[in-house]
Amino acid sequence: MKIIDWLKQGDPVIADHTDRDLLDMPVRVREEGLLRRYLDLYDPACSGWGAGLYSPKWISDHYTLIELKDMGIRRDHPAYRASVENLLRCMWYKGRPKIGRKREYDMCMAAMLLDLCVYGGIVDPRMEEIVDYILAHPMADGGWNCSWDSPKRPKKSSLHTTISVLEAFRDYRRFGYSYRLDEIAAVIPPAEEFIFRKRFFRSVRTGEIIHPEMLEFHYPPRWKYDAFRGLDYFRSVDHPYDPRMDETMDLLRTRIRRGYILRGSPISGLIRMPLETTKGGRFNTLCAMRILRRYDPGFYHELCSVDFASLDA
Repeated sequence: MKIIDWLKQGDPVIADHTDRDLLDMPVRVREEGLLRRYLDLYDPACSGWGAGLYSPKWISDHYTLIELKDMGIRRDHPAYRASVENLLRCMWYKGRPKIGRKREYDMCMAAMLLDLCVYGGIVDPRMEEIVDYILAHPMADGGWNCSWDSPKRPKKSSLHTTISVLEAFRDYRRFGYSYRLDEIAAVIPPAEEFIFRKRFFRSVRTGEIIHPEMLEFHYPPRWKYDAFRGLDYFRSVDHPYDPRMDETMDLLRTRIRRGYILRGSPISGLIRMPLETTKGGRFNTLCAMRILRRYDPGFYHELCSVDFASLDA
């Protein structure tokens, strides 16, 4: 079986994203499969899913909405918008994030909340406060760190936080928001360079791998960075190829030679339902294929032409 045929046999979410990302077909959003199962659990009485706003992970409204966004729920879906507006109302207070009693500042949460809002086309002055907050607290090395305000006062950026901010600002620009747009455009290149300097997963100082999990595909990624999420970000903004992508691209090519990317181990936490049960992960494979289509089209087309016996199992 060919990879694209295998992808299109998956959940409607994956089939539709395959059409969009690999076949350049018009975007369509079918409220079927996984999307339908999530929406069936929505409770309009609480504008959410009834498990909490930010916790417990990963069944809270915040992380459920991120999954729906990543699956391509219709941007103006009333349940999505109502739940995002409720998050904004409850999790942003007097110009700063509010997610618990012990800690009031969280850059990752602020970036993810902004991304949820702009995806839903929300217009609210608190979104400008989130932009102000993010722009006010970059690290000296170009990125951001969730713990910028902690007693230890970290001096280095976090890949986890920086990718969340970059994705939020990408969508902020893509969906036509204009507040402080020039300043946002100015902070993006240093943040991207922060990822490049680390060659996507290595310590700048020692050259060692920062964490083995950064070399694995993850879906859903939650708030965590991995090298392939980094590549997919650069693909999504049509960034030119950079030689510092080489090592991660080599890993990707090695992983997909069997015809698919493994589903992989889920990030520890509660889930509402398993998204996939097969050994091969269609979400991860789709991610790999769209990266290859952009950055190694020759190998991409070679893969597309092969009948993989492994996909017939």
